[in-house]
Amino acid sequence: MGGFIEPNIHPVIVHFGFALIVAALLAYLLGFRRPVTPRSETLTTAGDWMLAFGVLAIIATAASGLWAYYTVAHDGPSHAAMTLHRNWALPTAGAVLFIGAWRWTQRVAPPTLGFLVTFGLVCASLTATAWLGGKLVYHYGLGVQQLPVVAGEGHDDGHDHDHGPEIATKADPDAQARHDGSSEDLPLEDMSAAGPSQIADMVGDALRTENAAALEALFLPSVIIAEGGAAERSFEEYASHHMISDMAYVGATTAQTVKRDVIDQNGLAVVVTESLITGRFRETDVRNQLMETLTLQKTDAGWRIAHVHWSSGAAPQPSDASHSHDDHEHVEPDAATEGSD
Repeated sequence: MGGFIEPNIHPVIVHFGFALIVAALLAYLLGFRRPVTPRSETLTTAGDWMLAFGVLAIIATAASGLWAYYTVAHDGPSHAAMTLHRNWALPTAGAVLFIGAWRWTQRVAPPTLGFLVTFGLVCASLTATAWLGGKLVYHYGLGVQQLPVVAGEGHDDGHDHDHGPEIATKADPDAQARHDGSSEDLPLEDMSAAGPSQIADMVGDALRTENAAALEALFLPSVIIAEGGAAERSFEEYASHHMISDMAYVGATTAQTVKRDVIDQNGLAVVVTESLITGRFRETDVRNQLMETLTLQKTDAGWRIAHVHWSSGAAPQPSDASHSHDDHEHVEPDAATEGSD
């Protein structure tokens, strides 16, 4: 049920509200004539019906949008963009309800010029809100679970494309080979002799160098990766969803270890690492605090990762004594930089 409601239902409903409200304004404008004619009366009646149905659609749109706001996994930059969209959407929805109520009380008379001017401003706000909502998907990739990796001849129109969070972002001829696990520089060092702490460091190195084969070797095939309120329950699932975006994010930022604790007992080890992530990603400055918890299991081939939990949030600025989140907790970019407690 959750997959149906979020993130699919909001973009389905939002189109009805936008189309009906804008069409209602056009009908009113086309029917705004003095004296009133049968044709203008027909257009006004059509506008009244479309406005009524549009108000109902806007209510459903606002409700589904709030649901998505609190449930869709997102990073720091997209959180700010999503909050901006919400801050436009809620007042705009209220303005649509106001326009609907205004017209309901005056429905026996033709729309006045003041009503049409106000309605035009509401539609302008609605258009701006819709534009911000589209940017959340096409610029930040919110709600997108997986995009195709362009390989081979494919579609080529001569332009460079920003494919969002699930696509390799470097024009590197060897990048696809690394993503496919065909890199010959596996592993980065002899993993059979590496301790739990070294394995934790090697995860970051493999992500940063986009070495998918080395990364796969560090995990058990059945690894559980918890992030963003959900879990990927195998390396294969992780590789097909968040791995490439993690590589892009880690490659664009710098991780400074603040503190690390290692618990090693009876063939199981837990490595808890607190890091400061800085840099610039998607044209946005990044300063995040990452908590990484790795559970490792001793195998015949050495330590391998059985479970991962990544959780992060905005780090205090050097001059800040403390930091608090407004609105709600949010996750950072996928996997090595994503997660929410």
